[in-house]
Amino acid sequence: MNLVYKCMCLVFFFLCNNNAWASANCIKQSLSAASSVSLKVQQSKGQTGRQMLSSIWHERSTLDFLSCSETDPKSVFTITFAITADPSSTYEFEGKSYSLASTNNPNIGLIYEHAFTGEAYVPVNYYTRKLSIPGNGGILKKSYSYRYRYVSLNRLPVGELVVAGINRFFWISVFELGYPQFSANGYLPSANISVNNTSCTLSAPSVVGLKKTNLSLLSSVGETTGRVNFNLGVTCAASYAAYKILYSLEDVNTPGNTTSNLMLNSAGNSASGVSLQVLDGETPVVFGAQTSASTLKGEFGDMGVQGGTISKLFGVHYIRTGKMTPGKVNAGVTVTLSYE
Repeated sequence: MNLVYKCMCLVFFFLCNNNAWASANCIKQSLSAASSVSLKVQQSKGQTGRQMLSSIWHERSTLDFLSCSETDPKSVFTITFAITADPSSTYEFEGKSYSLASTNNPNIGLIYEHAFTGEAYVPVNYYTRKLSIPGNGGILKKSYSYRYRYVSLNRLPVGELVVAGINRFFWISVFELGYPQFSANGYLPSANISVNNTSCTLSAPSVVGLKKTNLSLLSSVGETTGRVNFNLGVTCAASYAAYKILYSLEDVNTPGNTTSNLMLNSAGNSASGVSLQVLDGETPVVFGAQTSASTLKGEFGDMGVQGGTISKLFGVHYIRTGKMTPGKVNAGVTVTLSYE
């Protein structure tokens, strides 16, 4: 009798345990690619390397992506994400680090981030276990949003580029207490990207003539005299976006010069103890190579999308640098434009 009683108890306990939890009823929602994206991109002359192509985030949302009924308050729903990005290739943007996802164009990648209802957007890298959600004993719903931006990995050819859509750009799996509920693919729409290069020409005098000056007008080191003004002009074609034009000046005789005093031509009849300064308004320009990160670039002006011509007034004057001897004062600068 004791043996039968124990077996009956064992069977009864097993049945109770089996009925203690039942899987929730979850409805799979699709993650639509929605409409294609159109971009107009303005490249600067000589620009290489990575550049943000999208001026805004391209955002997509799916209402009630997670929709489950008959959830148990003891259950935990785990949502796992995977994305086709290269974990070794990252892009820093607005203080966040993103894995770069690839496209069918080897020169174009993209960054991606997502959020659930009531959450802030966070970057999704190569593989992310994103969220654990407790059951609530009834209906559990969460909406899902994602957004992305295109990034150029190299300089792009001018013209119309098409980035193909991706049918399985990312995928999401939902588990309840470790048991799979459903999986869904995230689709990326195609993009049409129009690329235009900044096209500007510089007009500048080949020679700026200086007036003869008397050494007595430069009685001490640092004194200046004999200012002469000249104009530089920039003419640009129409563009997709407005931009700022910057300039830098490099000393022809001493390219490594990073002061505001030009080195004179070292001809035998050259003056000594005196130099030349180029003035932007009343401020002496600091010289330096365009390729140097420490070079201070001056502002030339703002160019609108319609293009046009901007003229800027500069000046040049003598400055005493030491003990002076009379002679010729010859110096030169190279003007380089850049764009932002």
